[in-house]
Amino acid sequence: MVGWCLYSIDGNPFTDHIDFFDKIANALGLSLDKITKLNQLESLKNQWKSTFNSITQALALVDNGFNIIQANNQYLKDSKKTHKQIIGQSCFISYFNKDLASHFSPTKPSNYKYQQSLSQNDSKNFDILSQPVQADNHEENLILVMFRDVTEENKMESYLIQSSKMAELGTIGSSIAHELNNPLGGILSFLQLIKMDMPKDHQFFDDINEMENAALRSKDIVLNLLGFSRFQSGSPTEQFSISGCVENALKILELQTRSKGIIMETHFEDKGIKIDGNKNQFTQALVNIIQNSIDAISDKMADTPGDDSLIRIETHLKSPGLQITITDNGLGIPPQHQKKIFDPLFSTKQNSSGLGLTVSFQILAQHNGHLEIFSQLQAGTSAKIQLRLPSTN
Repeated sequence: MVGWCLYSIDGNPFTDHIDFFDKIANALGLSLDKITKLNQLESLKNQWKSTFNSITQALALVDNGFNIIQANNQYLKDSKKTHKQIIGQSCFISYFNKDLASHFSPTKPSNYKYQQSLSQNDSKNFDILSQPVQADNHEENLILVMFRDVTEENKMESYLIQSSKMAELGTIGSSIAHELNNPLGGILSFLQLIKMDMPKDHQFFDDINEMENAALRSKDIVLNLLGFSRFQSGSPTEQFSISGCVENALKILELQTRSKGIIMETHFEDKGIKIDGNKNQFTQALVNIIQNSIDAISDKMADTPGDDSLIRIETHLKSPGLQITITDNGLGIPPQHQKKIFDPLFSTKQNSSGLGLTVSFQILAQHNGHLEIFSQLQAGTSAKIQLRLPSTN
């Protein structure tokens, strides 16, 4: 049997270098293990980064001073800044240009609601949440801050609440109105008969006249209550022009606006837009809204005579349909009243049933529309009607 033995260049057998080879093998093993772990860490890092960036809410990983260590793509998109620009900056100042750190704790979960003003009649609402997280490679805890835009969610919630109120009032109001109509009609008829037989110089003539006015006002309230009931199967529907309804509403109110010296401006992006529904009811909804603008301007003119008085009505194609904006430069609505403007029977004006805007809200809802009111005291009010057009359904 022949035996083989390998020799190195110096003539010594390789077996004399086993220790050396063992050291090389160990070093290679450690290097390969380190490379494998680095590859795994890089893979985990990429997975974490992909997950972090795929979240549709703006997120920022910050230190205890709420300075940014890392932010996701949505944060960069919302803040309109690059990653380089925001690193080390306050996550609140970078996002809102406002320091809100005092509302958050670096050691426990926090939640804060913030309203960002975009313009006189527009704003965004945010829920900002912070959550401390433990990071092994940091001496101090890090904080994850999420910026959640809840503007549309709040609008939808408000709309659903208001729609629920309208539905309840429609059911109750319709029943009450029908029950009141007959006795109210009888009272009004007898009062008018008494007036016919009573000389104007009679001591009770003024009292009877006031009773008649009260009965007529009650009749108007009953008619408005009936307006809350939904379209009946026999209600007339047709295709009508939006611009035509605006023009009709202005004609109805022309005597008031001219006598008060109120300037009416209109701008129609497209005068040919039509929708299906009840033309008269839609016109009435516009009349109610414009009437509120006229009243607000009248109050302003009483306080500061000589100021310019303007109501501007515009229509713009805006996703998902058409937006009608009715803006006035009247007194505006006090903040404490703004949340009540759609409440049935709420009014700050004398001799008003408080149903005008509520009726308009209901009519517009029946025409696939949504009404919002934006107002600032002493600066005016803007009513925005968003209509979903048939072609965009």
